[in-house]
Amino acid sequence: MRRRRYSRVLPVLLGVLTLVGVFLYVESQRRAHHIPAVTNREHIVARPIVAAAAVSWPESTSDVDPRIDKPSQSFSHRLRCISYHRGFGHLLAPETLLLLCDRKPLEALKIMSSMAEAGDEHARIALALLGNFGSCDALQPSPTFPRFSVVTMERARQNGATSDTLQRLSGVLSEEQAGPTVDELEACRQGASEYKKLWPAMVEQFVSNLGRSLKTLLGENEADVQIEHDRKSLVSGDADSQLQLAHDLLKKGTPNSQGEALTLLREAASASPAAETELAECLLKGCPTPAPDTREAIQLLTEAALSGDPLALRMMSSAAGFDAELILPASERYAWSKFLQRLNEEGCFGTSEYLTWVNFPNPQPGLLEMSPYESTAAEARAAGLLATQLDRTRALLGCNST
Repeated sequence: MRRRRYSRVLPVLLGVLTLVGVFLYVESQRRAHHIPAVTNREHIVARPIVAAAAVSWPESTSDVDPRIDKPSQSFSHRLRCISYHRGFGHLLAPETLLLLCDRKPLEALKIMSSMAEAGDEHARIALALLGNFGSCDALQPSPTFPRFSVVTMERARQNGATSDTLQRLSGVLSEEQAGPTVDELEACRQGASEYKKLWPAMVEQFVSNLGRSLKTLLGENEADVQIEHDRKSLVSGDADSQLQLAHDLLKKGTPNSQGEALTLLREAASASPAAETELAECLLKGCPTPAPDTREAIQLLTEAALSGDPLALRMMSSAAGFDAELILPASERYAWSKFLQRLNEEGCFGTSEYLTWVNFPNPQPGLLEMSPYESTAAEARAAGLLATQLDRTRALLGCNST
């Protein structure tokens, strides 16, 4: 039984799959905080991946349903680019990302394959993601998607969606219903095939790095092997590898492992909004000491939210994570909920989150439930936050207005 379970997590332990370990971590966080899963071409939505600078996405007119007008087409292109950027942004050069945005995956695949064969670990992981872990048929829309489209449009109307949102939504649903292009499906299949060819060498490298036979490793404690691998894969100054090791140390749950994790998270926080959020969560829970540090946690969450970290934004607006009403005033929670709503309206988190938001808008603290003084303060705080911070956050996420 141990061997069967270990065989399923072996990809996480491979030296070249450290960032896939991050993906599995993201998935556990998504389930814990009710964050939507990815759909169709959105292979991976990784919390630690937020653009470090403004991104301007060129428009594309290829492979678009002719019934979709220009504004909707441009918005769908934005969603697709953000999805790819969040999934592949730390793995691929900007020019390769733009090929994926413009639905030219076979050209992107040539670049990725060449780099992977030369030993580039990030390119190897990108191949696994492009190949959808070998499940290319899963990229096709389900037979029930037409019904989902009808229900989604109706629910958006009931939720008070504006005419602009309905227009955009219609274009997004049409593109999702059309499914992947012929080139996208072929790139997925070729990516999976290329990755499969590289697999034996990757396993050999993993075993060599840890200095023990695969048989020996399969009999050892899974968590300890993962931590050992994380340590040997740790790159000084690399926030992703620091975050992965910190996460696995926190899972271990001992005071020593928690203390080491906090040190790593503090080092990574300057470069990673996700690390800021992870550190804040840890402080709110009171690790490594029982006493929570709410002041520093709120400061970290604020910085992460302004950088566009989805979980931090949801936590600050009371949509997930912790009892914000016990720490933040209603005016602050209201302001952040408005901030998150605007980012969702503009598709700043990709296709999956946009469709989820349209169906299930984030709850907001009600102004009617506040005193007149509180409601005035809440509206003023929201207006100030939107006026001074929205453009910067939107640029960091790559969703400048089109």
